[in-house]
Order: sequence, then structure tokens, then C-alpha cells
Amino acid sequence: MKIFFISFLLAMQISSNAQTSISQKDFLPIAGKWTGTLTYLDYTSNGTERIPANALIELTGDDSYDQYLYYSAEPDKNKKFRYTISADGRKLNDMTLMEKKRLGDGSLQLVLESNGEDGNENKPARFRHILIIGEKTFSITKMVKFEGEKEYFQRHRYEFGR
Repeated sequence: MKIFFISFLLAMQISSNAQTSISQKDFLPIAGKWTGTLTYLDYTSNGTERIPANALIELTGDDSYDQYLYYSAEPDKNKKFRYTISADGRKLNDMTLMEKKRLGDGSLQLVLESNGEDGNENKPARFRHILIIGEKTFSITKMVKFEGEKEYFQRHRYEFGR
């Protein structure tokens, strides 16, 4: 009986993970203008820097949104990204959805992972992107784990409000 119960719980966990997906509806609360900051790890000095940052999120079509990032202190670094949700809702561009949960304050937390290169030497790394989506607050945290390392560290964090 004990083995059956453990097997049942394991099957339920696998099943619930397989059903986790995202849709454009999850991103509705972040549409519009945001003001805030970017805190990032400067690899050259190995220190933390913090600069003002603003964002504009525009929903486009049924499965994507554009994210514009503006830096008043460094306008030459302004960026635009287009994010597209896969048909099965398990990916946002090349990032795979690992976790989706509602937090105690009602905001939505998405944890996505991808591979790439980072650092001054462009070393292979695993990225963990943590988005917290709320009506009045919105944050994006990028965690990095270099190949061969065991722990993630925070590369940058955007914190926005309105």
C-alpha cells in the first residue's frame, strides 16, 4: 500500500508539472509603462551597480509581447525584446518554463531556464529567469550558473512599480 501511495504521488507530481503552461493572459497585468531600477553585477569590478530603468510592455498578437527597456543614465543601452510563447505554452522564446505559481500577495511567479554564454569571457552557463508579475509591481531576476559550478548567482534584477 505504501509503494502504491508513493507511486500515486509521484505520478500526480509528473502530471501537474506536465500541465504547467503560460499564455498571454498571464502577462496582461504587466502591459503598460513601468518605472524602477536595474541592479546588476559588473563583472569587471565584481561590484553591484544600480541605475534607473523604465519599461514599456506591449502585448502583440495572441502569443507575444514586446518589452522596451529605457535607461535614463545610459540611453545608448536602451533595448527592445520580443517574447513569444510556444504553442504548448511551455516556452517563452528559448526559455523553458520550470515553475508557475501564485504567491501569497496574488502575484504570479514564473521560473524559466535557458542555456547561453555570460561573463567577460562568454563562458557557457545555465540561466534561471524569475519573473514576478503583479498589478502594481513587476520584477525580472536573472540568475547564472557557469558550467561546472554548483550554485546560481544573481546577474541582474529589474524592479518596477507603478
